[in-house]
Amino acid sequence: MLGKVETPGHTPGSITIMAETSHGLVAITGDAIMAREHFVKRKLPKWVQNREQVFKSVDKISFKPYMIVLGHGRLFIPDAEKFRESNSLPKDR
Repeated sequence: MLGKVETPGHTPGSITIMAETSHGLVAITGDAIMAREHFVKRKLPKWVQNREQVFKSVDKISFKPYMIVLGHGRLFIPDAEKFRESNSLPKDR
């Protein structure tokens, strides 16, 4: 299943694509979340068009999907330790 969530803030018209996988939901955020720290620490990127919209957009995907594919930087698994225990994820991730 694929879904689209409007996630403006960094730029108008930004979207996040949600995809259901065998491991769980994956959020492909583009520039809505550009780095892990923006999601985990709710830290703003250096440039945003609308501060309030950025935080609202992060809240829309704060259900902690199994994996987040970022606009910049590496993809990450928000709860990697829990996932390792339940799905035998290699320890080097």
